[in-house]
Amino acid sequence: MEALSYDQCLFMANTCIDASQFDDALEYMLQLFSFVEHHPDVSQLDFPMLFRTLSLILKNKVLPLRFACRELASASTSLVEKSETCYKAAAIQDLYRKYRTKMLHITNQVEHLVENFLGNPNFNISTITCGYLYKMQADYFRYYAEILDDERLSYDYCMRSYQSYFNATLAVRDTLDASHPLRLGIVLNFSVFLFELCDNSYNAISMSEWIFRECINLLDTLSEDSYKDSTIIIPLLRDNMTLWSEGYRYSNQTAESILPDGVKMKVGVIDSSGYVLDIFQQPLRSRMMLLQYEKWICIGGNFPSIYTQLITYDIHNESNQIGDPNLSCLCLLKYKSYLWTGWNDGAIRVYDTEMKEHKSIQIFTNQIDLIDVVHDTICCSTYIDNRIALVDGNSFQVEYIDIGFPINTMCSYYNKLWLSHENKGIIQCWDVHSRKPINEFCAHKSNAIEIIGNAGKLWSYSSDNILCIWDSNCNKLKEIVCEGNIYNISTCNNLLWVSVSISEESNYLQVFDSLGICIKIINSDILDKVKILSVSELGGDLYLGSTEHLFKLHNIKSIITPPVSTLFDTVTNFIVSNSELYSKDSLSS
Repeated sequence: MEALSYDQCLFMANTCIDASQFDDALEYMLQLFSFVEHHPDVSQLDFPMLFRTLSLILKNKVLPLRFACRELASASTSLVEKSETCYKAAAIQDLYRKYRTKMLHITNQVEHLVENFLGNPNFNISTITCGYLYKMQADYFRYYAEILDDERLSYDYCMRSYQSYFNATLAVRDTLDASHPLRLGIVLNFSVFLFELCDNSYNAISMSEWIFRECINLLDTLSEDSYKDSTIIIPLLRDNMTLWSEGYRYSNQTAESILPDGVKMKVGVIDSSGYVLDIFQQPLRSRMMLLQYEKWICIGGNFPSIYTQLITYDIHNESNQIGDPNLSCLCLLKYKSYLWTGWNDGAIRVYDTEMKEHKSIQIFTNQIDLIDVVHDTICCSTYIDNRIALVDGNSFQVEYIDIGFPINTMCSYYNKLWLSHENKGIIQCWDVHSRKPINEFCAHKSNAIEIIGNAGKLWSYSSDNILCIWDSNCNKLKEIVCEGNIYNISTCNNLLWVSVSISEESNYLQVFDSLGICIKIINSDILDKVKILSVSELGGDLYLGSTEHLFKLHNIKSIITPPVSTLFDTVTNFIVSNSELYSKDSLSS
């Protein structure tokens, strides 16, 4: 294609758009931007118009590719489920790779273009254009991350997308009203990214709620064109909030409002950090587990001899003890419609939704410390036995495999069983079907690794106070150095809750999303002197099991997210550096 002037390129690009020839339109736009880069009078150009034109072209190129990749991924999954590994699966994979390569090419073009414009001091780019460019870059990083089957590469592009959305938010937060279509568009796409790729429902919903409430009263101040664009985005925000909130039906209610008529919640304690708590006396224990099952919070752990059995708290704060009073329930698991429990007499006891014992299976002579499920197989073990018992979830038949080393923790992740060595910094991956190990790697230099599966990632930590995130191929995605000693990690609502201890009287909780970004630090006068051992949720409230008490913090959503009115102010508390996001603040509520 011969070199054309600016006006000629723009004319040809718009002509190709009218003719729905978007490949040619993109070529003319790229030639136009190349022309702009080499001419000094670029300040006179209408950058917002140019980038809107480019965005329209790219959108029409990318939409068919995203749709094709989704359809091919679905077809490939269907073939795998039918155990068809013939030429059909290979053909689908070839097509998928072809369209993914096209998507990567477009993503690279956008990245190169944005970096050229933002990094060139000769360009007089407005705040609006800067925000638009960052948003466009974030969108295409997200599109590419969505279709990647390489977990490590997908994680990298998610981090790049997060950083670009963050930059877009900073670029417009002080110059554009909440009703401006660009600011609405950034929030719309950023919230979708948080919900779908970060499993961060709380911030996605709160971000959408805030901008929705703020923009409604400002619509009258917009120009006719901006008003038209904003009123297209607002219903999309509302629909997303409605859809996302369905899984969190208690998110906007207090604990009292979900109680039956005539039932009163006892008065909670409000500490200096503003948290409303109920505190239930529980005995000191070295290890405990909370699990939400039906209408109960179930508690298991190493209890003293005076406090045994399986303990449950319902939504009315009423407790109950279940099982033989001479036994202790040590570990818990939800599988199908049953609660599976491991006890100190070496038996698994299965309870139904009314907490009636459904089945009892004698597994070991020693206590059962660990339990999890892979496919339809319940896996359990003890700290003093090198074996794992595999219990069929339907027939209840038991089979044993010898691991060859004492196990510290185990978890289910990517339909595999992951084990940590008690005396070495090793993680081992087992295929439960073949009963064979398929991978082993040294994750930490120190001993006694703790591992847990959460939000599609494997997390590990040890006495080195380093929290690591791994993909299913044992690639390290991220390493997080904590400021204190990591005492315990728990999962709740696709978030990772890390209990950190600086001293005996200074303890706090860090909350991470699936990318390993710290979204909240919970530091409270009441929680300061205890170490959190387990976290769970019931009825929209957060339950924290500690070394001394069971705490109930009312309204988990208000705990995880900042007030909606200050949500965007808190964005500035982060520093963007080398595709990583770190909090500036020290411990804060």
